[in-house]
Amino acid sequence: MPNGHALAAWGDAGMIDIAPDGTYREVGFPTIAPDIATLDGRVVALAADSDRVYALVEDTTTLGYLLAAEWREINGKLDYRWHVLDDAVLLNSTAIHRYRFRLFPFGFVSGSDTYRRLWLSRHGAAGTTRAEFLPKVNDRDDAYNNDNDGRFDTVDIDFNLPQVQKNWDEMTFNTANLGTGGTDHNITVSYSLDGGSYTAHATNLTANPQTLSFPAATTGRRLRLRFDLNRGSTTTTSPKILDFTIKAQLRPAAQKMLFVTLVLADGLSNLAGAYETRSETKRTQLSTWNTQAGRVTLYNRYQNGVACVALPGRMRERMTRWAYGRRPEYEVDMIFLEV
Repeated sequence: MPNGHALAAWGDAGMIDIAPDGTYREVGFPTIAPDIATLDGRVVALAADSDRVYALVEDTTTLGYLLAAEWREINGKLDYRWHVLDDAVLLNSTAIHRYRFRLFPFGFVSGSDTYRRLWLSRHGAAGTTRAEFLPKVNDRDDAYNNDNDGRFDTVDIDFNLPQVQKNWDEMTFNTANLGTGGTDHNITVSYSLDGGSYTAHATNLTANPQTLSFPAATTGRRLRLRFDLNRGSTTTTSPKILDFTIKAQLRPAAQKMLFVTLVLADGLSNLAGAYETRSETKRTQLSTWNTQAGRVTLYNRYQNGVACVALPGRMRERMTRWAYGRRPEYEVDMIFLEV
């Protein structure tokens, strides 16, 4: 390894990095890239040259991923920076034993260009295949120092309300090096709703700041964004996203509202057939419900209970009768929301 370390594959998908001082750590792809399920397979071959380390990862029984890494500083810490060279390496067939793969890197210089060849051979019960070099296209030495484009995805955006429907309105981006100062960089913004496929916005980011509106009636519980950073002809700067804000409207699910009119008077019969003289006590109870969010259960004449909360401030009462020596009678209107 160019950094003096050693890499060893082990287990179903593990990979250990051994430092020169003898310390070691787990650097398998399920550990460093847990969200990329296609890299959870077994590392079937490892190889290294003076600059890079290469890994062949089994995706299916017939296809694999070929990756290369350089020892680079990432967020102030030296670590492996992996790059996918080929996502459809043919592993031949299920008859080829998965342990019998060999990688051999080789490079040469032609004029001012450095070319690299990574050879792959297979051996197993079905026979031995002749070595072939990979990747078969775009094998120029440009994977790290002068990439033209880049892509990254956000995590799910749900405003901590993952089960509430939202109407997505617009996105505002603060960027750098887009369209001004003689550059022609731009950024493509795509969005995914509730884990679905990505839809590219019709307008690319070309200025700072810039607002992109969602199409009408774009609704969903969770939003995820994908940014494709497209570098133009200027090579001294690169497109950047500094920050962004999302505007959306919450659209809670429909709730049933119960409009209730209550008669409060002494001497009325309750559901059990007894007569009550607690009109003032019940009026006080309704006033309490009107000012708090506590859950109550309303019963109909069939003794079916419905859990509700009273909408605060919606209590209306009217005096319907008053006589000397008797408590006044009221009609009370309230609105309950079924929960």
